[in-house]
Amino acid sequence: LAIGIMLPHVVRYNGPVAGAAYARLAADIGLTAADDPLAGDHLADWLHDLVAKAGCPTDLAAFGVTPDLLPTLAEEASKQW
Repeated sequence: LAIGIMLPHVVRYNGPVAGAAYARLAADIGLTAADDPLAGDHLADWLHDLVAKAGCPTDLAAFGVTPDLLPTLAEEASKQW
């Protein structure tokens, strides 16, 4: 579930660096043309919608995460990768 929640944000964040790769992925699944400058955003939207259609939560608030917990979550996540 965590990957489903976070992946659309990761795609958007990495878009400026990985935009060409995301554009190829988006084109491969028929979302947009491979040269669309907004392909990364389209891919992130598609991922978000896919998670929602599966009936899974699409945000951390669904698990009771409040904004004050985000620094702790970020620190713990940085130690895992």
